[in-house]
Formats: sequence, C-alpha cells, structure tokens
Amino acid sequence: MSTCGKHLFYRDRKEWNDITPVPQDDNGRHIVNIAYSEEFVDAHDYFRAVLLKNELSERTFSLTSEILLMNPANYTAWEYRRRIIKEISSDLNAELRFVGSLIEEYSKNYQLWHHRQWIVEELSKQTANGSCNSLTHLSSDELRFTDDVISDDPKNYHAWQHRRWIVTFFKISVEEELAFTERMLLTDVHNNSAWNHRFYIITLDEGLSSSVLTREIDFVQKRISFAPNNESSWNYFYGLLVPLVHNRKYIISSETSKLSDEKSSSNVIDLMPKLQLMLKFVEDLMAVDHTVVDCLAPLSFLVEVYTDYLELHFMKQVNGGNGTSGKQDRFSRRLIGSKCSVCC
Repeated sequence: MSTCGKHLFYRDRKEWNDITPVPQDDNGRHIVNIAYSEEFVDAHDYFRAVLLKNELSERTFSLTSEILLMNPANYTAWEYRRRIIKEISSDLNAELRFVGSLIEEYSKNYQLWHHRQWIVEELSKQTANGSCNSLTHLSSDELRFTDDVISDDPKNYHAWQHRRWIVTFFKISVEEELAFTERMLLTDVHNNSAWNHRFYIITLDEGLSSSVLTREIDFVQKRISFAPNNESSWNYFYGLLVPLVHNRKYIISSETSKLSDEKSSSNVIDLMPKLQLMLKFVEDLMAVDHTVVDCLAPLSFLVEVYTDYLELHFMKQVNGGNGTSGKQDRFSRRLIGSKCSVCC
C-alpha cells in the first residue's frame, strides 16, 4: 500500500475505487517540469475526475479540504466547494472556522476572503428569519475577526476591504467604526488604510454635514499637529472639503444631514471660509513648529488649497458670487480609488 508517513493516498482508499483518476495534461508544452509532491499529484488527479463528474458529496467535500490545504489559492476548488456545501447542507459555522484558520496563515489570499464573505452571506440568510441577536452575533464576530487580522497586519488591504463590506452589509453604527479607526490611528497615525476607512464611514453613513465637517476637521488637525509630515492625514484633511457629490455642487440636506441634490443656496456649504481656516491652520502650525516649513506634505497641501481658493474666487466673480467648484473626485482617486505605496 502506498503511503507517505501517515498519509493514505486516494488510489489506495477503497471508497475511491469507483473513480478513475485524471492526470494533468500539459500537452507537452511546459518549459520545465514542476516538482509536485506525490500527495499533490494523487489528490489532484482524483479532484479532476470528480470535478468532471460534478459529484457533490461528502467525500468530494473532504477532498476539496485537502486540495485547499495544499493550495489555498485554487479558485476552482473553492467554487466547486461552494456548490458542494449548498448541495449537502454543510455546517456553515464549521466552514467559517475552516477558512478562518487558513486566513490566519494566508491573510493576503483573495480567494479566502471571497469565500468568507460568501459564508457570511449564507449564514445571514439562515438567520434572517430568526432573532436579531443572531445577526448581531454574526456581525460582531466578523468585526472581531478583521480586528485580529488588522492588529497583526495594520495595512492588510484584504482585511480592510472585508471590514468595509461588513460595515455596509450589516449597517454597523458610525460610532462603533469611528472608535475603531481612532484606536488604529492612535497606534499608528500614518496608517493610510485607517484614514481611508474613516473617510468611507463618514461619507457613507453620516454625510458631510456642517457638524460632521467641524468634528472631523478638529480630529485631523490634532493628528497633524502630532505628525506634521504625515501625508495620509493631510490628504484626509483636504478631502473633507471635496465631498463626492454627483451634481458637482457642495450641497447638504439641512434635514437629514445627508448628501442631497437640492439646489437651494441655503443648503450650499460655502467653501471659501473653510479654505481660509485651513490656510490659517497651516500658517499657525508653521509659526509654532518651524520644521513644518521643510515638510513636503503640508507644502503639497497648501498648493491644493491655494489652487482651490483661487478657483472658487475666480468662479464667484464670473458667476456673480454664486459659483462653486466643480472639482469633486480628486481626493477619491488619491485616497480611495487605488492602492498606494503607503497602505499596500
């Protein structure tokens, strides 16, 4: 009988005698032979065979477990496993533990996070008709899980993206997530991922109302004073005055504190005094800490703000004092729309 240590090959398992293994066919086109282990070849030969048969059973579920332990990035195995789970009604909580153990070792594997999201979605369907406590427990567990991963790797892009999805999917409270980002930034004020998440939360759940702007400007100014050469906090600071509004005007609903399409001038945030305050903050900071003058981040910030200030001033003159800036997504591209060297 063929064994490798305590491993029992599939070709020697009686319950697999009805399956004819399917070897990998490279068509002789490979440049070099990959040195697969004997266990790897054996398991994948049987995997290809049952995949062709589309067998959805307990034994194929166990086989995918072994396949994925060998290669957690095998997206074909994950897709097949999801079909098996639905067919045999496998324990989703056990599956959550399985993928969680793999994420602990391979935390930057996209397939693992995608599978975890699928499990959470399926679990939420099962608990949808149950008590609210079940959904609360599920969401709390997911937040704790991402918290643990992010604590080990504060700039793990996949973990932050999963947390963002959890916040949206379960409608997590603003206060809870703001406290989380504040804790992360207290640990590392340079963590662009935490700044990114905070901006996402306030624009998604609160809207950039006047009170939110005041609170966030105060928050970021305190962090800038602590680390004046931190580009992440300066980007956040500038982004607070560049809300993503589809109608290309900075408008806030006075009743809901949400971004609105209303055209009433009474709801338009006048950015001129806001920009003036930002400029004064930098000037005061430079007066107190002379090293700030040599910092690139605040100087870049000043260029942005002065440019916007002049643009607004010019447009107001052209439009008889009613113009507003059409610039709406510069901050989106810089902070949200792509990975950058700071966070990835």
